[in-house]
Amino acid sequence: MRRRRILLAIGAVVLVAGTVFGIGFATADPADPANHGISVTKGCASPTQIGAPYACTYSFRNNVDDAQDTLTVSGLTDVVHAAGGNVSSGNVFGSLKLVAVTGTPSCPGATGTGTVADPWRSPGLTSCTLPFGSRINTQSFSFYTVQSLDFTLPGNKLTDDVSIKWNDVCNGLAWPPPPETPLPGGGNCNPNPPNSGAASLSLITQLPSTTTTSIHNAAHTVVTTVPVGSTVHDFVKVDGGAGNPAPTGSVTIDWFLNGTCTGSPAVTSAPVALNAAGTVDATGFAFAVNSAGFRAFKAHYPGDAANPVYTASDGACEPLQVVDANIQVSPNGFNHVGQPHVFTAHVNVNDGNGLAPAPDGTSISLTIDSGPGGFTSANPCTTAGGTGSCQVTMTSTATGVTTVSAHTTVSVGGLSLTRDTNGVGANSGPATKTWVNAKISIAADATNEINQPHTFTVTLMKDPGTGTFVAAAGEHVDFTLTNSNGATHTAATGTCTGAGANTNAAGQCTITFSSPTAGKVTAHATATLSVNTSAAFTVATDGVAPNSSDAVKTFVDANIQISPLTATNKVGDPHVFTAHVNVNTGAGGYVSAPDGTQISFAIDSGPGGLTGANPCTTAAAPGAARSR
Repeated sequence: MRRRRILLAIGAVVLVAGTVFGIGFATADPADPANHGISVTKGCASPTQIGAPYACTYSFRNNVDDAQDTLTVSGLTDVVHAAGGNVSSGNVFGSLKLVAVTGTPSCPGATGTGTVADPWRSPGLTSCTLPFGSRINTQSFSFYTVQSLDFTLPGNKLTDDVSIKWNDVCNGLAWPPPPETPLPGGGNCNPNPPNSGAASLSLITQLPSTTTTSIHNAAHTVVTTVPVGSTVHDFVKVDGGAGNPAPTGSVTIDWFLNGTCTGSPAVTSAPVALNAAGTVDATGFAFAVNSAGFRAFKAHYPGDAANPVYTASDGACEPLQVVDANIQVSPNGFNHVGQPHVFTAHVNVNDGNGLAPAPDGTSISLTIDSGPGGFTSANPCTTAGGTGSCQVTMTSTATGVTTVSAHTTVSVGGLSLTRDTNGVGANSGPATKTWVNAKISIAADATNEINQPHTFTVTLMKDPGTGTFVAAAGEHVDFTLTNSNGATHTAATGTCTGAGANTNAAGQCTITFSSPTAGKVTAHATATLSVNTSAAFTVATDGVAPNSSDAVKTFVDANIQISPLTATNKVGDPHVFTAHVNVNTGAGGYVSAPDGTQISFAIDSGPGGLTGANPCTTAAAPGAARSR
């Protein structure tokens, strides 16, 4: 009986993660046949990004042949099981770069020395010989570029397998083991065995994408701050990196009513398709910002399921500052002509955090849009004291309605905003100042004999800003009567003496009086009134246009004497009567009547007749005349 012994033999090939290990145990005796084979391993780089070469290395080991034959390798075909179908490399053995690792392999006719720095390679590379115990490794080799759909393979795994053409020289003398006589090739060597193979895989990863955005206004200008009333939309770019194709698919855009993209968006767009450049100007997802504050856009790229080259990516939160300003001018009102009026202009700004007075130094200019008057203080004025306000004074000597507008250009959030009092938004309208007037007159001057009553008429008129005086009915007129040159006026009567309103529908009232003595009485009238809602002002008969001067009433008197009062004459003798006249013109006393004053004589009773000129005329001795 033959003796048996335990022999460790590599008789099985196990694929683990792309590497082949011979780990079988066999119980052999000299009668057992020799096992022949070659160890082929393969390993592919993993992970591999879409668009990158699917790169693998191969290894040929002569370490499993029981007879320890010399082996040759002359072909290598790789098949990648791509999503689009299997892709074969064909025989690419001549395209490999080979490095001797162990033993004494050789590649006759090839260029190179078989080192890492100088591998065996074509031209001339057709086959390699591997004595037992030798190993050849290939440097990294690729014939396939990973496609986008390969990412859709189960588990995102792209698999492949390699097949090598090899031959057995059948020259080994290591089998059967002693004490038997070795046979070449173990006595059972097939020099033309079938191809051997191995497999590997790579986890396919997408290329990273980056999403960036910029906010555009209606003019497609990039903005980060806009004034109220602007319309904005987002411009989105999805980038695959330098040298890579533009990402495809679509993006969605969030619109937030805050500047931090916190909480839920107010609106999210429908998917918006990217163009060939990987960008989209999302004008169909635009918003009008009609109040100051903060807004934000944020874009999302979910990748393209139909062409999954790129990973999903989100753009950064893109805040938008919405700013505003407004301007007011006040007050409206009524002023007496000649009185100064102060207009206050005020500017508010809103940088998104709420209204606040415009900063000190803000310039505000006022313009007269229509009407009379002019500014009497600095214009433009400048805000100060944190109030956002400044003042300009104007006045007018003519009645009418003056319309005044205010204007400013102020910087808010770095934007220059121009605002006018045009009534738009929070701007006030222009201010109107109505200039009013009144006038008073008293009439008429006159001369009366003493004790005769005289009536002055006072007329009060007002101009409500129309340029036309109308009767000031229902107002109160005050007056004074002043004596001079001996006059002593009596207590006045008439409608001007009443308390309260005393002007009639024609704006008039009367003053009636007399004087028992000659002289002058001067009447002075005043009225204090408000026209429309102006501040009350006073007019007087002071002779300053359009008021009249005071009215003057002159009271006059005269007296006459005849002498001698008694006399006795013989009948037939003539008798001379002398008459004398004195007058008081109100100028301050009695004086002789002027020359040419006629005096007539009449016989009241008794005999006789007048023989001289009758009437007679004063002459020579003023105020006296004679008659016989």
